[in-house]
Amino acid sequence: MKKIFEDDRKRNNLIFGFLWAILTVGLFLTWYVHWCKTYNTSLLAISYKYGFTSRGLVGTIYQTVGQLLGVDIWTYGAARNFYLLCTAIFYGLFALVLIIALRRTAKDEKKIVQYLILLLTVFTVPTFACEFNFGRVDIFMLSSSLVAVFLLLIEKGQWLVIPLSAIGVMFHQGYVFMFYNIVLVILFVKIIDSDKDKRRKYIIIMVLSIVVCSVLFLWFQIFFRGGAHEYFNEILENAKLVGRNGKAHTDLIRAEIQGIDLTEEERKYRHCNVEEIIAWTVLMCPYIFIVLRTFVRLILKQKKFWHKMKYLALGIGSLTMLPDFLFKVDFGRWTYAVVCYYLLVFIVMIALRDKDFIEEVHRDVSTVRGKVFTPLLLAYPMLFVPFNDIIIVELVDRVCILVRSIT
Repeated sequence: MKKIFEDDRKRNNLIFGFLWAILTVGLFLTWYVHWCKTYNTSLLAISYKYGFTSRGLVGTIYQTVGQLLGVDIWTYGAARNFYLLCTAIFYGLFALVLIIALRRTAKDEKKIVQYLILLLTVFTVPTFACEFNFGRVDIFMLSSSLVAVFLLLIEKGQWLVIPLSAIGVMFHQGYVFMFYNIVLVILFVKIIDSDKDKRRKYIIIMVLSIVVCSVLFLWFQIFFRGGAHEYFNEILENAKLVGRNGKAHTDLIRAEIQGIDLTEEERKYRHCNVEEIIAWTVLMCPYIFIVLRTFVRLILKQKKFWHKMKYLALGIGSLTMLPDFLFKVDFGRWTYAVVCYYLLVFIVMIALRDKDFIEEVHRDVSTVRGKVFTPLLLAYPMLFVPFNDIIIVELVDRVCILVRSIT
């Protein structure tokens, strides 16, 4: 009997894995446009050859790999293929972390985590395959956090979280707002839930990680910003070589190399941002309500102060995105980061077998299971892909256009 059960479990895992793989490949082929935006190719021309400058790590990796392989990297084809390879590696890493989380999930929560994995896949794969974000530095930043999550899940090599966090900031200083939050909240959970010896280790890791990230952020954002003026023309020419149709994203190079603030030029998009985030919130309110209710119940349920703080940190961890929402305009990217944060938090906390968290998740599931609207609740998120850059998603943009035309 036990053998039959084990065979059934293996069969279910294989079926899920097969369907997940089909979904991933299908989503990628649906949204991949076979070309890369000038913004992302221009980033490859910036490297640490010109100093320890902001956003220089991707270009450094690209140029170093090209030299080692002895190939001509200064072509658009080479740049596109590099990003295609990096995207494939990212999807592989993404799948690996979720597989580990699923394997560490208890039997009773397997189906819940499988649904969350499919939901995160539906949001993630199209976003980084579509024309707006293919080759975007976001996949490199998120990869840094995914590796850190992997190490914290398997509880091996946790000290590597410190350099991984640093690497995330070296890809882009916006990492501290976008994807660093998931690493911080899991570290905080580990600190609260671990015994004395492990707690000390996780406290040291968290403190050192924050210090290193803070120093790097200040360096890139303030002290070295625009510190390679004499190389501007060389970088611009290289950017044109790798750009589609020989074009370069001059504003990106001006901002990173000459230190020119483009905030005023972005201001024209702010009215669009405000309209869209309101529309997005209204359209996604059922899911926002479920997440909000889960964390409120968890906090109120706790009798110990630090346990309350644990769930409070998990619930408000996405607020690290607030500076981006207030001062920048890529609301599609910021919104994806928020969605990714909460889905990863739910998956990881279930994988860590947090008893109180799992009880609340089962309570949420029992609330919606078997209702008339349940199939709609499961299918509805598929309307909200892919996330763009400035525009959140096409559906939200069209709703805003319709509202404006009526009013």
